[in-house]
Amino acid sequence: MFSVCMRDCYDTCSMVSELKNGKLIVRGNPEHPITAGFLCPKGALLPKWFHSKDRLRKPLIRTGERGSGKFKKASWKEAIDLVARKLRDVIERHGSESVLVYQYAGDRGVVNYAFPLRLFHYLNASMLDYGICDRAGQEALKDVYGTAVGLDPEELKNQRLIVYWGINAFWTNLHGFMLARRKGLEIWTVDVVRTETAKRSDRFFQIRPDTDVLLALGVAKVIIKEELY
Repeated sequence: MFSVCMRDCYDTCSMVSELKNGKLIVRGNPEHPITAGFLCPKGALLPKWFHSKDRLRKPLIRTGERGSGKFKKASWKEAIDLVARKLRDVIERHGSESVLVYQYAGDRGVVNYAFPLRLFHYLNASMLDYGICDRAGQEALKDVYGTAVGLDPEELKNQRLIVYWGINAFWTNLHGFMLARRKGLEIWTVDVVRTETAKRSDRFFQIRPDTDVLLALGVAKVIIKEELY
């Protein structure tokens, strides 16, 4: 079996997957213009995770006290019935708003991340406003681009400089970093430590912790004073 698919994380690598003699093999799709035929370590490790003897293949239901580590294997029907029964009981006793959907993305992508929300919207459950870790960044993106999705990677061809400010992109956005390199952008990094991204940048500005705002205000002052906007 042979297929071209997309890894469901935020880099959305295009990958080629094959099953040979019952073994999963994956590699980057060389024809994709953004991810360009290579996978990050997480993507490359998919076959190891897929075939791992430690991988959970059936639902487990706890039989002992919380933290005891005692579980029993269950069928999918049994597990789904248990969750549905618990949800129904809580909603009937306390109302649908008593169900809080506490979820974040991690390395999951758009499909995996948003798929369960259809159920919880239908139940009228309480939702997070996702303000714990990245609200400031989301609002800044909306102010600049009108959306929190961020820059279209294809737009890099129209840029000359990219500044990684407090982001170790070589680890967390490897394909974006390599795409910027391929497009010939000059790369600057602002950070408090010399990250792998900083080591590979054309210029590195190492600042003290908590001085980001001072540097940003200084840059903004120069931009305004010299009418560079």
